[in-house]
Amino acid sequence: MGLAPVQLPEPAVLVSMVDVTARAEAQRLLAHANEALEERVAARTESLVRSNHDLERFAYVASHDLREPLRMISSYTGLLEEELADGLNEEQHLYMGFVTDGARRMQQLLDDLLSYARIASTHHAAPAACSGDAALDAALHDLGVALSQSDAIVEREPLPRVAVEQVRLARVFQNLVGNAIKFAKPGEAPHIHIAARTDGDQVEITVADRGIGFDMRHADDVFLLFRRVHARNRAEGTGLGLAITKRIVEDAGGTISVTSAPNEGTTFRLRLPAVSAPG
Repeated sequence: MGLAPVQLPEPAVLVSMVDVTARAEAQRLLAHANEALEERVAARTESLVRSNHDLERFAYVASHDLREPLRMISSYTGLLEEELADGLNEEQHLYMGFVTDGARRMQQLLDDLLSYARIASTHHAAPAACSGDAALDAALHDLGVALSQSDAIVEREPLPRVAVEQVRLARVFQNLVGNAIKFAKPGEAPHIHIAARTDGDQVEITVADRGIGFDMRHADDVFLLFRRVHARNRAEGTGLGLAITKRIVEDAGGTISVTSAPNEGTTFRLRLPAVSAPG
């Protein structure tokens, strides 16, 4: 009896069909989004470059063309008041004072605008490191007269090195300590405490005072150009000091924030890139 022939299976082909329409559409949309993002970045960069050029032009105009008329107003008003001193009544002397004071305040405004423009138009990719103590020393030296006249008490702790140019950090301290002096409680000597702590690759510096403070509803406003939380007759100033401070800190890759309460004082917190001690 013979064996039955073995039936071998016929060759089979496995066919897999994948619909790539959705994937292709997703890739197309992603490529389109990337192109749009690149265009926006390029446009933003071009806009910043134009803005920096505009600020540089303004800085030139402010430092040359606008200062001279103000100097002439102040000088000739003073000369006129001297020549007519005997013939001016009390009210006319008051008017002369208004003119002189207005020119002085405009000069200060131009100086602050010029500082802001220079800071905004000059970016340093790798700022030089500086000693926080040295920057604070420079600021307190420049504020020597105001500190002495107000009998201010400044308590300070050692400050580490940070990745900011010394002249810029000194300007930050000068603005913050100067504010603490200006907004001290009436009849009380300003009391300012400056401290720091290292937090990873950052340094947090606090500048705290016991002054008149302000409502935290205005916390964001204090850093805006020309924005004043307190009335002009409370303290002199152009409303640019804290805007300049914020610009310096952010240009160095840091942040600044504030906490305050009416009649309880104000604390500014700076977070700046830390720098390892040399050697």
